[in-house]
This record gives sequence, C-alpha cells and structure tokens, in this order.
Amino acid sequence: MSSGSGVEYDREGSQSNLIKEEIVKNEPLVVDDFSQVSDEFKDKIQTVRHGFGIQIYADGQGRYAGEWYYNKKTGEGHMIYTDGSEYRGGLVNGVKHGYGCYVWPKHFSE
Repeated sequence: MSSGSGVEYDREGSQSNLIKEEIVKNEPLVVDDFSQVSDEFKDKIQTVRHGFGIQIYADGQGRYAGEWYYNKKTGEGHMIYTDGSEYRGGLVNGVKHGYGCYVWPKHFSE
C-alpha cells in the first residue's frame, strides 16, 4: 500500500521492505514528508541542493548562484572565481555546457 507521498507503508504504517532495500542499495529515495520517516532511517537521509540556490565556498574558492539538480550544478548559473573571473551560462553536473559567457579578470586584459 502506498501513502502517495513517495514513501511506502505496510498495513501497520511502517516502511515496507522495499524502502529498506533501497536504502541498503544506496539508491536515491525522494521523501516528500520528512515527518513520515521512521527514526531508524532519519540518520541515513541526506539533504540535497535542488532548485535555485547560492553557495559561498568556505575555503574562499569562489561563489555560485544558480540552479541545482540533486546536488549537481545543472541549469543556468553564475560562478565568480577568486581571481576575479566570472562565468554565466549553462552547466551540466558542474561543467560548463551550452551557451555561456566567460569574463577574464581585468589584470589579464591589461
């Protein structure tokens, strides 16, 4: 029986063996309602970046604003690097792809 929320339940209301098998196989599992997940699985669930977001790298290696698709920079984005260069355009899995514009820092053009 399915609850319609992306998590399957048996008659007693606990996750079915199918869900347990998917977690053991390390397959991605999308859960719409975190409150419906039993405590034994909560520590195994990872949050992922999905949709639009901004990342400022803690090591000072740059900044990114744009689209994410299941933890991968995919879609339109804007990356600013530490040397002052910038990239605006398409990305697939974090790699420049399709149309985009790369601007070199001023000290390279002088």
